[in-house]
Amino acid sequence: MPKLTIKTDQAKYRTTDEYPDNLLLALGVVPSSDPDNHSQQIKGLEIAMQSLTAREREVIEKYFCELQTLTECAKTYNSTHQYPQECKKTALEKLKHPTRLALIAYGPDAVKYYEQLQIEMKTIQDQIDLLQNELHRLEDSINPKYKKRAGRKINLDKKKEWATIPIDELEIPVRARSRLNRSKIYTLYDLSQYTRKDLRRIRQLGEISISEIVKEAAKYGLYIMDGE
Repeated sequence: MPKLTIKTDQAKYRTTDEYPDNLLLALGVVPSSDPDNHSQQIKGLEIAMQSLTAREREVIEKYFCELQTLTECAKTYNSTHQYPQECKKTALEKLKHPTRLALIAYGPDAVKYYEQLQIEMKTIQDQIDLLQNELHRLEDSINPKYKKRAGRKINLDKKKEWATIPIDELEIPVRARSRLNRSKIYTLYDLSQYTRKDLRRIRQLGEISISEIVKEAAKYGLYIMDGE
């Protein structure tokens, strides 16, 4: 998602501290003065709140909706001040995760539109890659004497590109990404030095994960061989 920037022109925004605006402000999101945008922010907040545990949601509601003090909240749970305070801290940290914060700041409709654009851009890029590959193939057939030299240039360009693409950009399970990083595979270029057989030697990296890694790598023009 794009990096969140909080505007400071308060005249354009709501100023009430009532719930849920006080919670939005606590998250660093300025409530919009536009009714439609504000409604989207609230809808995004409701969706993001679903990531909290039942107790975390309850504590957030007591703090921001019922406006209970720390002492009052602690009495509710017959505990010290530390317990509700820790619940509140954990809940706010979860809501401030970049993905959830974008959902809250921009609303689910804007986030969905952004994701659709990302998919469309990826599709267009894939089409461009296919056309470029076809162009190179035609150039090779027209100028066979330069085929070997052109192939070396294309490979060099690919290696430079792969070196700038972190493994974190691959849509693979977090556990698989962690196993690759532990094996000092941080970029697509690092991954290009491995065959399937090499990947199987990585501890706790199963065949399903390897297949997903190979599939994702292929999207960037990296085809991982089986190996001998």
